Amino acid sequence: MWQPGRCGTSLPPLFDGGSTGARAVNGDGTIIGGLASDSAGTGVPVRWIYDGIQWQVQQLDIRPGSASGANDVGDLAGWVSIPCNVADGCQRAAIWSADGSVRTLGTLGGADSWARDINASGDVVGGSTPARGSNTGYIWFAALQRMVALPFKGQWAAANAVSDVRMADSTRLVVGMTSTRDAVIWVVRNP
Repeated sequence: MWQPGRCGTSLPPLFDGGSTGARAVNGDGTIIGGLASDSAGTGVPVRWIYDGIQWQVQQLDIRPGSASGANDVGDLAGWVSIPCNVADGCQRAAIWSADGSVRTLGTLGGADSWARDINASGDVVGGSTPARGSNTGYIWFAALQRMVALPFKGQWAAANAVSDVRMADSTRLVVGMTSTRDAVIWVVRNP
């Protein structure tokens, strides 16, 4: 584990001769999410867990993909590739829970979705293709098991991070950007 005054520590690879990329870390720094690629460049989502002595790498899914968001308990959110009627396949947002379970989310009506962050309540944010139009930011409410489009003006929007539920008003903040490269914040109430 990294300590002040020490250089960075390399995380163990999943594949000999492959590469790795860390993209998310939980609150106490004991769980990291990202991807590991084999020598051919095919990447799969992984989790690194620090056991107090060393880092251990775990493959989260057999499907190509990546983990890109983490919450304090160690749930990870990201995406996986799935077969579909599109030549290169489709992407689906995915949640890898700390307990080992996996959930693949749907879309807003189009071919793809991807997750960028997950909060302590299990709410996920990211982007999805709708039935018509361009990428749309969404929030997936864990309590309802439902994806909801975030309103925006412009060609597209992406949601990149979500706060925990704020006790004062039971809202969460979602941040991202629009097609005009403007930062945007959504205040999302409990469904």
